Amino acid sequence: MVTLKSVLESHRGGVWGPEVENGKGYPVLRSTNMRGSKLDFSEVARCEISDEVARSAALQPGDIIVSKSSGSPHLVGLPALFEGSPDGQTYLCSNFTMRLRPDSERIQPKYLFHFLAGAKAEADRRSMAQDTAGLRNLKTSEYLSQELPLPPLPEQHRLVEKIERLLSESRTAREALDKVPALLKRFRQSVLAKAFRGELTGRDPGDEPASVLLERIREERREIRNNGVKSKKYVEPGPPSTSGLPELPEGWCWATLEELTSAVRVICYGILMPKENVPDGVLYVKVKDIKDDRINISSLHRTSKEIAAQYARASLTPGDLLLAIRGTYGRVAEVPPELEGANITQDTARLAVSELMDRRYVAMHVRSTLTQNYFKAVARGVAVKGVNIADVRLCPIAVAPFAEQIRIVAKIEGLFAQAEAIERAVEAARRRAEKVDQAVLARAFRGEL
Repeated sequence: MVTLKSVLESHRGGVWGPEVENGKGYPVLRSTNMRGSKLDFSEVARCEISDEVARSAALQPGDIIVSKSSGSPHLVGLPALFEGSPDGQTYLCSNFTMRLRPDSERIQPKYLFHFLAGAKAEADRRSMAQDTAGLRNLKTSEYLSQELPLPPLPEQHRLVEKIERLLSESRTAREALDKVPALLKRFRQSVLAKAFRGELTGRDPGDEPASVLLERIREERREIRNNGVKSKKYVEPGPPSTSGLPELPEGWCWATLEELTSAVRVICYGILMPKENVPDGVLYVKVKDIKDDRINISSLHRTSKEIAAQYARASLTPGDLLLAIRGTYGRVAEVPPELEGANITQDTARLAVSELMDRRYVAMHVRSTLTQNYFKAVARGVAVKGVNIADVRLCPIAVAPFAEQIRIVAKIEGLFAQAEAIERAVEAARRRAEKVDQAVLARAFRGEL
């Protein structure tokens, strides 16, 4: 065991000077250029520093830069290995860092760097920092006095080779894991696209055609409207424009969202100004409360009963679908039993889907690229885009026979369940992968690698 100071050829603090532009002065690396023990040369400050000071403070390949002071506690004591100038210029390190120059006859620079980046050294450096004027500052004397194991130079080289091979494999694995969420997102959209082109399930000649189902829904709308609201003449919604829409399988037909929802509890938005959160008031749902196809009930605010009463038309019933129509428009979630009688804001639309339709089928259709592309085409606004209620009502839906709707929903849910299982496995793998690097370094410096 040796002290850090004893294996250094030299150590010194960094430098700083007036910042200059237009390529003048010397490039100076700061702790903000340290990205997870790597150096980022994309945005490097340039300072006016004398040539004499620059010569003595210049970084050489194999030097280790250590962050001495930072407002971010996790950066204090963080090491980064300088492996050479990326552009042939002379680089320096800032006054909030220090330069360690290993004695190459005693210690391999990469061996020292990996030790300083290890979990034990990271825990030690946290105890070597103190708060001063809002900054965390490294106690330099304590840092230089820390001990490390020093094997013979040939073994150091073998250890570095093994460490870097294992860390490279770990990095490759993490990069592969990082790609999975995007792949699964594309997979889900592909499933939905195939589903509503009629390619996910087969036809059954015994299924009642969707046109018959749609006519029953229309008749139900007429009956409910005529019996329930006599003061206004019922105007039946027209069919959707099928221009640019794909051809549907036999037995399917196009309908608008309005045709598939209640004639009394019409598609509408909610409260314009719910005001502040009112204790014991009426819960209401905002766009940001709709995430991952669910409503985050714990985040909901409450408005006064008087304000909610003014927007009783937008009152919620379990099974309603909520659609975000402003900002992050296109999100969909089903209303759970806990939100009976709750309300929504003007940025959200309520869809009371006919009981003759499978509302899960409608929700999945709205999440598909077919409907999302429609929303993108009709969205209006500059700073914040949104979809008008009139355009929501005219949104085209590919209606399958009811029995096929059930089969499509079951198929989608089965495939999505597989995707969720993959996500859980990937998340578990990610958690393990995060520990791999430190486990490798810990074994290396116990002589077990």
